[in-house]
Amino acid sequence: MTHGGQYAGPSNKLGFSAMALYGNGDYCSTSYTFTGTNKKYRMVVKGASDNSSTAGVSVYIGGKKVGAVSFTGTSLSEQSFDFKMTDVTGKQEIKFLLETDNGSNDTYVHSYELYYIGDIPETPTAKPTAAPTAKPTVAPTAKPTVAPTAKPTAASTAKPTATAAPQLVSSGECSEMTHGGKYAGPSNKLGFSAMAFYVNGDYCSTSYNFTGTNKKYRMVVKGASDNSSPAGISVYIGGKKVGAVSFTGTSLSEQSFDFKMKDVTGEQEIKFVLETDNGSNDTYVNSYELYYIGDIPATPAAPVPASKGAAYTGNYRNLFREYGYSEDEINKKVESTWEKLFHGNDDERLYNQVGDDMAYIYTADTDDVRSEGMSYGMMICVQMNKKKEFDCLWNWAKTYMQHKSGEHKGYFAWQMNTNGTIKDNTPASDGEEYFATALLFASARWGNGEGIYNYHKEAQEILTTMLHQADDGKGVNMFNSEHKMPVFCPIGSAATYTDPSYHLPAFYEVWALEADQDNEFWSEAAKASREYFRKATNASTGLAPDYSEYSGAAKNEGNHGDFRFDAWRTAANIACDYAWWAKDDWAVTHADTLQSFFYDKGVESYGNQWALDGSKEHSTDHSPGLVAMNATAGLAASTQKAWAFVEDFWNTSPTTGKYRYYDGCLYMMGLLHCSGNFRVYLSSNAPEPVVNGKISTTKAEFDLKAEAQTDITTNLILSGERRFSKIRNGNVELEQGKDYTIDGNKVTILKKYLAQQSVGTTKLTFVFDAGANATLTITIKNSTTGEKPAVTGPFNKIQAISFEDSKNVTVSGDTVTFNSKDSYIAFTLDFGSEKATKVATYVKQLPNNSGRLFVRSGSLSATVGQVYNLGNGSWTEASNSLYPNLTGKTKIYIQTSNPGVEMKWVQFKK
Repeated sequence: MTHGGQYAGPSNKLGFSAMALYGNGDYCSTSYTFTGTNKKYRMVVKGASDNSSTAGVSVYIGGKKVGAVSFTGTSLSEQSFDFKMTDVTGKQEIKFLLETDNGSNDTYVHSYELYYIGDIPETPTAKPTAAPTAKPTVAPTAKPTVAPTAKPTAASTAKPTATAAPQLVSSGECSEMTHGGKYAGPSNKLGFSAMAFYVNGDYCSTSYNFTGTNKKYRMVVKGASDNSSPAGISVYIGGKKVGAVSFTGTSLSEQSFDFKMKDVTGEQEIKFVLETDNGSNDTYVNSYELYYIGDIPATPAAPVPASKGAAYTGNYRNLFREYGYSEDEINKKVESTWEKLFHGNDDERLYNQVGDDMAYIYTADTDDVRSEGMSYGMMICVQMNKKKEFDCLWNWAKTYMQHKSGEHKGYFAWQMNTNGTIKDNTPASDGEEYFATALLFASARWGNGEGIYNYHKEAQEILTTMLHQADDGKGVNMFNSEHKMPVFCPIGSAATYTDPSYHLPAFYEVWALEADQDNEFWSEAAKASREYFRKATNASTGLAPDYSEYSGAAKNEGNHGDFRFDAWRTAANIACDYAWWAKDDWAVTHADTLQSFFYDKGVESYGNQWALDGSKEHSTDHSPGLVAMNATAGLAASTQKAWAFVEDFWNTSPTTGKYRYYDGCLYMMGLLHCSGNFRVYLSSNAPEPVVNGKISTTKAEFDLKAEAQTDITTNLILSGERRFSKIRNGNVELEQGKDYTIDGNKVTILKKYLAQQSVGTTKLTFVFDAGANATLTITIKNSTTGEKPAVTGPFNKIQAISFEDSKNVTVSGDTVTFNSKDSYIAFTLDFGSEKATKVATYVKQLPNNSGRLFVRSGSLSATVGQVYNLGNGSWTEASNSLYPNLTGKTKIYIQTSNPGVEMKWVQFKK
């Protein structure tokens, strides 16, 4: 539109096209030719504030103020008011003018719609009552039409509606309704009848009989604040929140929102409830009008999850196309979003070019560069077939981020300054995971070049580093070898737990096929992550925590035991794994559970942070990044609810401005997932799905007591396709005929072999010609030593023979002997919020042995606490301070530097 004033001008700062109004007097204007007198119109205005305070704009027609609207928050919202044109006709200026600026915000006006409602009646209509009926209480004209602007522009295009005639189906005076809460009650304080709401929980309610499903409605609410600050009211129908409005100032004004009723019919309570009170004002609600807009187009049938993974078939589902959008629309949306994020203006762009051959992904809110963002950017580029941008990002990451030496050699610093200097040198596991996979895909899609552009070589080096960093005694591996899971960060105590959103079994399957070594480990890691997801996600909500123990239990460090920003990605990781490989049908259960939870919270309005059980919403922000991830979950979903998430994603714009980085990355990857463009690229033809070999018995127990020793048997399940290969105990292969026998499909592990094992757990790995291995877990006990004493508390004295897990130790009476440098005993202890800062132990070592005792938390590769002076051939109590301190629930591993050390007890102290 035409604009003027001191500062007014077009802007895309908030993620949508708008006219930005900065100071009083700023305006934009157009015109419309009004015909006839005594007409009633509705003005609908879309816009936003640039922060959480209320931003207003006044509307003048023909030089006369006809109304005003206000917006709270940065998300695009719609407000409306009705007005009358009694004696003005002909072409009139429509002017949007800022008059209420106080310096606290700026107003962004996106578009307007002008509706002709009908002639003004010659006689007043009857006052609506509080008891609404299905019949309209006001008779709208047969065909209300949208009044076109004189020169339509992109910012003023009328929103299409399901029907041309919104029908008033219910209305009521709130002062006459049932009310409750602590203080709610009728009031005429502001010069009009209203229900006054004073504190959160105050409400009034009525009801309406909704007929049919898949209907769209408009709720128009009239009310006011008792001062100049915004006063809100939420609207619930049938117990579900459908929207909210807010009023600024003491004059009666009208606000509206549209909502859908998809599957709820019959008599439903309409409840107006105060939820946003902060003590600064009271809310006064005068009346409401409920309009029926039209039918919602029929939702497609429930999606059918793939029975065979796209990595095998090449058939990548396009959720947008399945829902009904055209190929042309979808392609334009994907390409235009790419252009904004990689080559858009300063408020849109994530990708920043540095010279001719480098670039970085910019994190605007913290003014830095992340390994997460760089690897995401590379994955987006290879999926979009953008080799130039891929190479520029990789060159910057390789040059500045990758450590050349030290304990982090080969890893990438997670946080950098934009000039290429390190801000925090710690690696974060998700960056390496995405770097390696993006490089493998680049190798398969484009071939390999020279130097750092030999993508295959670079990917292999990262994969090897992740598993073998600690081989030279320096640094920590990025994957826990016992649990086969990614660590949160490969440093100190951060290596003793994990992050659910770092688990990427879809990628591990790729590595199992493409890696030059450790293929079996990566295959097992994929399986471990799938099993872990079941434990880490809440069974009722599908929500995962930010951080967790390897057991899946939430790690309550800070607020990361809840569903927070990291956890947004977990559902997409699960769905992508299913879409590519379809190896675990539980993914369907998870997607349906998660989407059902958010569906019940309001698909278009759910918040972005929650308690895992859904009992508490920590933030009401409806974030585009989470919207994208929840839509991606639809790749594994099997209910019609999935389409609501696809539609919400389609209608959501990417974030612009300061906080565009994380939302933008997830939004773009979500577009690729949902459009069928997030694909597997392999160096050879698509693999055939493998039928895994299995065993009938996976758990058993063996007693070392001589008279109790028995063989252990299990049956091979080969499904007509697999062939048995061998059995391993760790890296040692068992000898057929000596350690075990085979008779048909029956395998017998001989007792003479089992009698050589130490008390604790022995895991035998059954290897087949292809596919995943099977594991037989055998608990080794020795009933001759009697029952193990119980562990009564983390700070009580713990008998050494009470261990729950061990390797190569001997138990005699109340004494444990460590037989090698690899020997260990382990206990799971829960220190809660307290810290163990010291450790004491009663030990004896061989004379002149000068050994040490090692204490590790979480894994055998974790940072070690040490105890010296273990006695020179005689029993002694040895102690030392512990660093790092022990806290929370963790598995404690105790080892010795030399064989022959004996131990009776250990005690941790505060």
